[in-house]
Amino acid sequence: MRLASLLVSLAVPFAALAQAFPSRTITIVVPYSPGSTSDLLPRAIAPHLSQSLGVPALPVQTPFNLYLASVSVSYTFDLFGANRRELEGLQAGIDYQRYELEAARLTLAGNVVTAAIREASLREQIAATQEIVELQERQLAITERLVKLGTAAQADAVAQRLDLAQIRAVLPDLQRQLEQVRHRLAVYIGQPPGTAKLAEFKLTDLQLPPELPLSLPSELARQRPDIRAAEALLQQAGARVGVATANLYPQIAHPDLTVPLVLYGEQFSSADLAEIPEADLPPGLPGWMRSPAAWAQRTGTTAASKRSTITITIPDGA
Repeated sequence: MRLASLLVSLAVPFAALAQAFPSRTITIVVPYSPGSTSDLLPRAIAPHLSQSLGVPALPVQTPFNLYLASVSVSYTFDLFGANRRELEGLQAGIDYQRYELEAARLTLAGNVVTAAIREASLREQIAATQEIVELQERQLAITERLVKLGTAAQADAVAQRLDLAQIRAVLPDLQRQLEQVRHRLAVYIGQPPGTAKLAEFKLTDLQLPPELPLSLPSELARQRPDIRAAEALLQQAGARVGVATANLYPQIAHPDLTVPLVLYGEQFSSADLAEIPEADLPPGLPGWMRSPAAWAQRTGTTAASKRSTITITIPDGA
């Protein structure tokens, strides 16, 4: 209303200047957001000022726009532990995946160690077999010389050749097993078997730790990842039962805490608004605008539409 009084007080000087500036354009600037209560009165008075003063009057201009933002907050009370049990189940699922990863890592490490020991064992077997073959070859040579001298039977030489052939037949199988172990070891460490550069393992290079950790059988079982993974699955199943049980009870949610927007004009009651003196009203103001009856109102189905929509009702015959 202070703005309305200011506009009415400016009407008299505008009337005096109307003859001096017949072609001047009147521009009313209101520093409030479009559609607000303070923007309503200048837009309604502008056409009548133009008619009374005889000069064109442009619509009201505003130097800025007003943007409003609100935050909606809601919270569901976890009275029966549904959220807590659900978080417990998710944590148990994470633990299960971690134990499975640990079990896979330990299995891979055990396979690598087993393959390395197997390779060292096969190398020792091949070396021992080759040494036996050399001894059998010497024994066969001695037996054949004795046969020539007539001190040994031909059957002894034939038996010696049979033993030598049997021992030689073992070597290809041992070498095949060694190559298989080498290929398996290359796959374990993530390298192609054909291009993998692996060290040669021997039994003399393998040594046990000087001290072995002492532990009870129950503690060893408790450290196994597969057992701990089974415990995690059991805990996850129990958490799901808790969530299902909590869902049987009513769900209580905190109401939305959105703060309603209060328009500037709605902060004043009718008793707080002072009437404009008759002498301060601009000449030519229609009577329907002088009446106390409401001739402008906000319309819309939502708060946003009401802020942007103002309907002015002009009585018939005005």
